[in-house]
Amino acid sequence: MSTALVGKDVSGEVAFLARELKAPVIAETFTALGDQAREHGWSHEEYLAAVLGRQVASQGGERHPDADQRGPLPAGEDVGRLHV
Repeated sequence: MSTALVGKDVSGEVAFLARELKAPVIAETFTALGDQAREHGWSHEEYLAAVLGRQVASQGGERHPDADQRGPLPAGEDVGRLHV
């Protein structure tokens, strides 16, 4: 797969990849979190951490032991509830 998705259906591609990875929470949340990320000026890394954090939390995952040393995630109503 090419890394460039210019001019393609990116949302469809992400939904397909999330299904292939058996990651339903990613498929359910990537669009809303993308909107929130744009609104709050998140970096790509912050957005990815939020999306993956939602998936991990849904699977009963734990917060990373070094999370407090990494620095804050961007402000936003949903970010405070993430377990990244």
